[in-house]
Amino acid sequence: MTIIKDISTYQTYPYEAMSAELVACLAQALGHPKKRSVNSILKSLECFLQITDQALSLDELKSNVSDEKLSDFIGALLSPQFRILSHDRRVALANNLQDAINTIRQKHSQLDWRGKVKSYDIYSYYRGRFEALTLNSNKVYYWTGWHCKNINDNIISLPLRPVYINYGRAAAEKLYEIGKNFHQSRRTCSNVSINTISRFLEDQSQQYTAYALKDRSVSTDFFTDLWIHYYKHHIAKKSGHANVVSRWRNIIRPFILEYIVPSNIFGNPYDIPDPKSTPPQGADSNIITELDREYKNKLIIRIPLEIPDEEAFARIRADIYSAHNLVMTWCESKISAAMTAYTITREMAEIGSSVKVGKPASDSRGNAWLLSKDNPEALANLAATFSEYGYAGLKSAYKNFHSLFPKLPTQLGLPNRQTLLPFCIKLITSDPRITPAFLASVELYDSRGMLKGLENSDTPQYIHGYKDRKHADSSEMRIKLTSETATIVASIIALTNPLREFLRSKNDDTWRKLLISTPKGLGKPLHYTCKTNNTEYHQKTVCDELTALAPDADTFIIQQLSKTILRPATMRSTAAVITFLETGSVYSMAEALGHNRYDPDLLERYLPPSILYFFRDRWVRKFQTGIIVQALKGSPYLLDASGFNSMGQLESFLELNCLAIPDRDIESRDQSTTDKVLVNIDPVIARAIVTLTSACPPGKKLNSKAQHWADFSQCLLSYLNSDPENNLEILELIDYAKALGPDPSIEEFIYG
Repeated sequence: MTIIKDISTYQTYPYEAMSAELVACLAQALGHPKKRSVNSILKSLECFLQITDQALSLDELKSNVSDEKLSDFIGALLSPQFRILSHDRRVALANNLQDAINTIRQKHSQLDWRGKVKSYDIYSYYRGRFEALTLNSNKVYYWTGWHCKNINDNIISLPLRPVYINYGRAAAEKLYEIGKNFHQSRRTCSNVSINTISRFLEDQSQQYTAYALKDRSVSTDFFTDLWIHYYKHHIAKKSGHANVVSRWRNIIRPFILEYIVPSNIFGNPYDIPDPKSTPPQGADSNIITELDREYKNKLIIRIPLEIPDEEAFARIRADIYSAHNLVMTWCESKISAAMTAYTITREMAEIGSSVKVGKPASDSRGNAWLLSKDNPEALANLAATFSEYGYAGLKSAYKNFHSLFPKLPTQLGLPNRQTLLPFCIKLITSDPRITPAFLASVELYDSRGMLKGLENSDTPQYIHGYKDRKHADSSEMRIKLTSETATIVASIIALTNPLREFLRSKNDDTWRKLLISTPKGLGKPLHYTCKTNNTEYHQKTVCDELTALAPDADTFIIQQLSKTILRPATMRSTAAVITFLETGSVYSMAEALGHNRYDPDLLERYLPPSILYFFRDRWVRKFQTGIIVQALKGSPYLLDASGFNSMGQLESFLELNCLAIPDRDIESRDQSTTDKVLVNIDPVIARAIVTLTSACPPGKKLNSKAQHWADFSQCLLSYLNSDPENNLEILELIDYAKALGPDPSIEEFIYG
């Protein structure tokens, strides 16, 4: 039996047989403390001293008093009964130790320790010394550790030292048997549950006793404290709440119930914590705080949770539209660049000379020159090689020329994650039912090579995929493509076809996927899951590209976009919110997202509640104003009773009462008549029109919404004065309103 199988598993074993000053001095003499060989020698020496019931101090090491101990330790390093090592590694560690000891002794005028392992006789002599020793069986058990194998014969070390120290050998052996039985039928190379228990016991060594744990109440407390410790440990390491709860419920808790509790190490607990995964839902998700103000971070720009007034809302709405338009411009420029590179590669292939695949790069008959950095046609030659031999031939020709063409995939029109991202964003924003997961799920071909994911028949075309969040019976989705999105899908297929052919030749099922990308260095093509690299480097690149496209855009919005543009799910949320802004309907938004039903809580994950509340407040105000108007129709006190105190209320009143568009679907309507908008004018509305069209006082001007209605009113008055069919009574109402003069209550808020 070998004692030490893997020295890295002894990191938590403390130094007990060696003093701290000895450990520090030896580590310095051996080299850098973080060198693997330093820890290897020091832990091995500690093990040797413990299993032989010995100790070693720095004073002993400095003198010849320790020679016998050190000679026995050299024998341990050379013996397969002590450690699993290659012969050369054994000799190297033994000689390194002797060099370190002599370095320490020379500083204190002591004699060198002579005895390097230079011959087989010396090797045998030292090894024999160790193997003749009587060892402490308990310490040997302690240092042998708890190693087991999985189904693939990989060695797994179970960290049971805390169990052994706190509860003895019997408890450690029971847990070891559990772990060994667990792993022998599995491929996993670690045991999360036993690791969790060991880490907890390391921190809670004095809280429980082996006898007390047999009590059901104490056992219940133990597993409750274990859960709390596990949760705090991983939250402190920045793990997400949902992930921590999921691992406990799906891995650790079942292991405790199926393996630990039946072992009788613990009393049968009354209950084991079963926390619910409750991540923030709806309006509470994706909330960030900056400068004491909270924002919804689900869209391409951040939205404050409170919108103070209508003008603030107008600015936010304008920012959403302009940011979205800029993203679309960026996508189109990136798509254009990718397809241009694709086209140019085909053109270069016509003029280039292909590299002879199978010939070395240094072949004097041509390959060396074809790919030489001094050859202006080198890139065209690679394009020709790509055209003739496909991706495999390109890989073969390129492998020795990384520095010559660092951006070769992009130059030759091969798709990587950054290339495919704008294509995906365009598809997602064109139809928010399309999610990143849906695009990643699309299989273009089935296992027999038949077209599956795309209905490539007569227009319209459809694309097939899956949305896992839906129930199993409705997870398959069939999305109708427009002419624009059909072109995008066709472009993706064209870009990925060379990779698809390579993967198919290797019998790799990834070839069937719609989205395939090229890894760095022309490695094996990968399935692109519609996720991209959101590192600072890529954010800066995107920021520079957006700034070049829109040099006059707001810098803060550009900085936000450089992050959010790399999150396709965010682009989907923004497209859905734009649908809401255009229609004012949460039902239309739900339909655009592909939801089976209207679910307010689900929609609030996408729609910032501040926007939703703004619209709801506006609808309520319109409804309330409508009731007042109907109740006081014909009354001279209507305007006063309406109680307008903002431009929004006045606008709602005019929209509700001034304009009426005839229904175009009424069959009985005379088709020969000219379309007209019906304008309802009574004394109250007439006075509002007069107020809006009156000359502005010096130094003032109408705000944007008031100006809109003033322009409308001017056109209306011009029409009334020019159309002979108009009833003169309406003009009399206008004259009556002019005689009353502008309404001072309206003047309070129509000026900007």
